[in-house]
Amino acid sequence: MSVIHVNQIASKIEGMFRQYLDLSDLNESDAEYDTKVRSRCLAAYAVYLIGDADEKAAAEAVVDGGDDNGIDAVYYSSNAKKMTLVQSKWSKNGTGEPASSDIRKFKDGVVDLFNMEFDRFNEKLRAKQVSVNEALTAFDTTFDVVLIHTGNQQLGEHSMRVIEDLLKEMNETGDENKEDILSFQ
Repeated sequence: MSVIHVNQIASKIEGMFRQYLDLSDLNESDAEYDTKVRSRCLAAYAVYLIGDADEKAAAEAVVDGGDDNGIDAVYYSSNAKKMTLVQSKWSKNGTGEPASSDIRKFKDGVVDLFNMEFDRFNEKLRAKQVSVNEALTAFDTTFDVVLIHTGNQQLGEHSMRVIEDLLKEMNETGDENKEDILSFQ
């Protein structure tokens, strides 16, 4: 992706979500401040698109920060019975792909969330515990695991294997006619 495209995306998503984001844990003098803000905006954008949330709700779904366990946003729509889990990676030069270690951390965080191990997450995610419990226990809830990034490459073989293993594990029911409960976007 060209730098022009990345800058246009930055302008668009910051205009949509920045005003609603919790940035209180970020230090404005940090050299990576803009990258961190844009990564959060990108996570909100994924929730906005996939989770069908409005701009404010999408921004409020962002849980990115220290001890996020690889999950940058969590959104549950009780009406649609759909939970969206997002990892976002901002590449300011529009190149590359997310690191395999980041994909593995995301997968492990998703498993921890499904196991309701809230002590493994930051306060932002723990504040969503009621809605997460509702999603995990409501019959027919489906889950979208979303990776959004501004790099120009698809996930490599090892990263895709991590995602495919997660999908296989979570969708296993023993009934080949049963719809998948978890999808990757």
